[in-house]
Amino acid sequence: MILKKEDRQSTNKLKWKLISIMSSSIDPQIQAKISMLYERSFQVQQDQPISEIATKNGHLTPQDLRKHFLAISPEQGQYIYELLLRQGCKYVVEFGTSFGISTLYILAAMKVNKGFVVTSELLEEKARVAQKNFNELNLQNLVDLRMGDATITLKENIKPIDFLLLDGWKDLYLPVLQMLLPKLHKGSLVYFDNADMQGVKPALDFVAYSNKFVSKTLHSGKAVIAEMIA
Repeated sequence: MILKKEDRQSTNKLKWKLISIMSSSIDPQIQAKISMLYERSFQVQQDQPISEIATKNGHLTPQDLRKHFLAISPEQGQYIYELLLRQGCKYVVEFGTSFGISTLYILAAMKVNKGFVVTSELLEEKARVAQKNFNELNLQNLVDLRMGDATITLKENIKPIDFLLLDGWKDLYLPVLQMLLPKLHKGSLVYFDNADMQGVKPALDFVAYSNKFVSKTLHSGKAVIAEMIA
């Protein structure tokens, strides 16, 4: 039987909700907040599909998507959480906070690893909500949320990076990566979300043609992870 559009949306929503609560190893309070944020994300997307905004405006800007979460999937979040624990990463930099879903997965691992996160968000309204989410979970001492253009906010006061998450505006992946390259070390990991989007290609090509990284594709092509080897 072919499901109606509304039924498919409800089914997918339930699927994501179930996936998002599967990890019993994540701090229960953090997991509860993540699940709540996913619920809000689905509602926003249902009320105002990104495809409709793009069709109406002819293009998309960060301001156009100020209400959208643009979050990694629960599968990706779980993968990143487990990877950070397994690798013992203690210093993480994130480009693209949005409302903080991906940051919360990272913070769950940093809470265990006794680590720290620096994250950057362009839009003030998103940054305020994300910071509120972190504060409500008493995670504010584990994160430095910097508001503004990441090519400026992440330019200074950055320590050697164990894990770099690129999940902001796609045409900035390469400039941000090149800017932070001196802060990466042998064994550093770089995670490219939305690797299947055209705007990410310059950054992926940079990694592919560099002799400094080895990389592999994840999540059916949605992401790429690269490890610095030299």
